[in-house]
Amino acid sequence: MKSESNFENKMWRGAVLPSLVTGLISGLVVTIWRGRPGAFAALLAILLVFIFFSVHLLVAKISKNLDPVAYKPVYPGIVLSFVVNLNTVQAFILLKNGFTLA
Repeated sequence: MKSESNFENKMWRGAVLPSLVTGLISGLVVTIWRGRPGAFAALLAILLVFIFFSVHLLVAKISKNLDPVAYKPVYPGIVLSFVVNLNTVQAFILLKNGFTLA
């Protein structure tokens, strides 16, 4: 169990560090370019990336010992996970644009 936990921690750190560095650099550029709205958008993007990584690492942890045939009942959950991620991004875009798609 200890090595599995260590592997999961390495995966999490491997996802967090590049995302954080990229997010901070792009956030700085957008903040300079657009000011406070740019900073807010950058923080929101970083938050979405961390949620996305967390959900997928959690799914990987839960399903790591399943037989490939056993994934068939899990497929709807996988599809639902992607749909929820896309809908979350769409909701943030709609909130930002005042519920207009233009």
